[in-house]
Amino acid sequence: HTHLNVCAAALEQPELLRETLTIIDELKTCRVAPETLFRAAKEGEDAALSCKLQELAVIYTAYDRLCADNLPDPRDRLTLLAARLPESGVLQGASVYIDCFASFTPQELEVIRVMVESGVDLTISVLSDLDEKEVFVSGCKTVARLRRMAMRRGIPCELTSFGEGKLEKPSDLAVLERQALLPVTDAHPSDGHSVHI
Repeated sequence: HTHLNVCAAALEQPELLRETLTIIDELKTCRVAPETLFRAAKEGEDAALSCKLQELAVIYTAYDRLCADNLPDPRDRLTLLAARLPESGVLQGASVYIDCFASFTPQELEVIRVMVESGVDLTISVLSDLDEKEVFVSGCKTVARLRRMAMRRGIPCELTSFGEGKLEKPSDLAVLERQALLPVTDAHPSDGHSVHI
């Protein structure tokens, strides 16, 4: 506890320790290293925030050291995968298919970047509709990010749209799908049976 003032309680209280581990998990998922926290603490103008960042970086560093010496942290699996893929040869000649709902974490994007740079035949499905960007915000941003990643490396990128679903939707469900996340503009008559709240 010698380096900690503000965060010392986190090491004594289980609920604060769990919260600290949740923060470390988020930092790892977003590929924020302890060094970044140390730098932010040093450059920060708010003394209290800088102190908290400094102490969080100390805890994060100690946690990483503990994991390296005793038991690997499962939160590091994707980071380790991205680091080891280029030398492994396991994807040589492989085709990889990734099914995504709408977005990727920075760790996942790093693995994809490594696969792209390794020349892997890669197909990624993303739930989006580029004609309805206001509804599919996250998916459309993901598609744009993946396209930029491929373009920066001079790799052709093909978009395939599977179009409208083949089954006819009940009218209330169709209205809900089109307008649920948009500002209300017009009232639509209900079919009275396809959507219940």
